Parts: sequence; C-alpha cells; structure tokens
Amino acid sequence: MKKMSKENLEHIKSLFEENCGVNLKENTSKSRVKEMKFYVSNHKSKICLAACMTLCFLSFAAFGIAKFSGLSGDDASFSSAYQGDGVIKLTVSNQSDKILQLQKQLKLMQWSTGEEIQGEKDKIVYSDMSVNPGEEKEIIIDLSLAYDVQALEEKLDEKDHYYFVLTNNDFAFGQDWMCSVDFEAKDIDISISNGRDETHVDGTISVGVDNGEKESYVQPSFTAPLVYADWTWPTVCESVTSKFGVPRKDTMTDHINIRGEKGDDIYAVADGEVLETGFDSSYGNYVILDLGNKITVKYGHLKDIDVETKERVKKGQKIATMGATGMATGPNLAFFVYEDGTAVNPLLTEDDM
Repeated sequence: MKKMSKENLEHIKSLFEENCGVNLKENTSKSRVKEMKFYVSNHKSKICLAACMTLCFLSFAAFGIAKFSGLSGDDASFSSAYQGDGVIKLTVSNQSDKILQLQKQLKLMQWSTGEEIQGEKDKIVYSDMSVNPGEEKEIIIDLSLAYDVQALEEKLDEKDHYYFVLTNNDFAFGQDWMCSVDFEAKDIDISISNGRDETHVDGTISVGVDNGEKESYVQPSFTAPLVYADWTWPTVCESVTSKFGVPRKDTMTDHINIRGEKGDDIYAVADGEVLETGFDSSYGNYVILDLGNKITVKYGHLKDIDVETKERVKKGQKIATMGATGMATGPNLAFFVYEDGTAVNPLLTEDDM
C-alpha cells in the first residue's frame, strides 16, 4: 500500500511537472535559499539601523557635553536688584573659561506654586547678554511691557518669592540658572556707566550716575564683639550693616550682614567641621560649620568656597571669599549662628555683658 502510494505520488508529481514546466524539488530548494537570503539581509538592515541610531545619539550627546559641560551651576553666579518700573539689574559672574552667552529668553516663576508667570515674553527688553570668561557684568532686563508690574510689586507671603530661570541652550542639558527677584525692595540707582556700584571697606559706596561719573555716600554701620569671646572675626572688615532681629518684610532677621569687598577672605570663627556647602536662592553660595556643643554657623553670599563637606577646619582658616550671590545687592557676608537649631544673635549685646 505504501509502495503504491509512493508510486502514485511520483506519477502525479511527474504529470504536474510535465504540464506546468516546474521542477518542484528545485523550486522548493531555491525558495528556501531566497527566504534565507531575505532573512539575512533583513537582519543586517536592522543591525545597521540600530548602529546608526546609536552613533547619532552618541554624537549628539558628545556635542552637547563638549559645548556646555564647562558651564555648570558652579561656573556662574547671579544676583538681582530691582530698580522699579519693571526694570531689573542682573549681576552675572562667569567663573568658567568659556563665554557665557545667555539667550534673550527667561522664565519668571513663583516659588510657592512652581508655575511660570504669564506674560508677553517677546516684549521683554534685554541689554547685551554675553559674559566673557572670568568677567562680572551687569545686565539690564526690562519687564515693563511684558508683565503686569503693579501685580508683581504686590506683597507676597513671607515664605514666597519670584525667581528667574535663565538659559544659554534653550533650557536643555540641565544647565539652566535660577536667580531670585524681589519686586518689593527697590534699589533706586540704575547705573548708566559701564561700571557697577562698588561697596568699599571704609563704608563708602560709589554710585554710577547719568554722566558716567560716580558720586559717593556712606552706608551706616557699627562694630561689636561676637557672641563668643574666643571666636575670631569671620571677615577682613568688622563693619556690620544689618542687625540681628530687626523687622524686615513682616519677619525678624535671623542673621547679621558684614560689609566688605568682593574676594575678601572669609574665615572659620572657631575649630569645627564642614557640615554642608551649597547654593540657595536667597543667600547664594553658602558654607555651614559644625563647631560642636550643638553650635553651627552659616556663611552666605559667598563668591568662592574653599572647603568640602566633612572637612575639618581650624580657627582663622580661610574657608571662602566674599561675594554677592543669591539676593545680595552688593558684596557682603550674611552670618548666622545657631544654638541647638535656633538662630541667635551673632553679636554680643549689652544684655550678655
């Protein structure tokens, strides 16, 4: 039966090949070869496509890193002073070896909501936004045509504030910058000259005026010993311009401000350990020292920081330089003292004597 079936099958196959002109055995083999070739070709195409996509991604990433890696959050610092009528004087310090080319675009944000303030951003007016390597430069930003300035000047909750987000790369690669803006505190001077207002150790402040010259006045200050007699003074200058506990914006100040020149040395007031270094929108670059016995001190508005977290420091050791980062309107040191987490007056008062 099997033999008969096989002979019949061969006979049918012969008749089919004879009438159709097709060699079934040869055709089947060729089909398989073609299928195999197609599979191999298709597989190679997929591999090539994946390789090309990977190469493009790596090239794009390398381009981004090469162009922007030298301009991180540590390479630039920003401070602002509100001039009134929607005009902001932005002081930018470029501490990198590359040109910082800020784009003429920004986001005006509100801290408490995390949302952008709505306005006509294409109507913002900017001065030159290019800052050379190692340069500190003033940039004027006029928001008067883009936002409701009167609304911006209304008092916010004490824990709330506005801030800019600026960019040099269309808000890409995570290298954008924040700078707080206080629309309530008005700095009446807007310098027309190329120079900036300069605060000097002797208390004189040189102010730019319309004719490009400078006039001077003396900012009130006083001196007093520190709360702990064995501490060394934290700065070169010992002139205090802002007292502890003075009402300001419905709050009591929890620190003092000490006058000086940008770049002045900042010292550890006592032996201790670096608890933290960083940046915040109000006090800019800062250092916190743990001095033991539940006493900590914080230094704010710094330009450069010379110590690292967990580093041991000695009394009188240089730990930073004075700057104007955060919401400072000029070079100064914001100095805080905490006892068991509570802010105390850094200065010795009559009650303590």
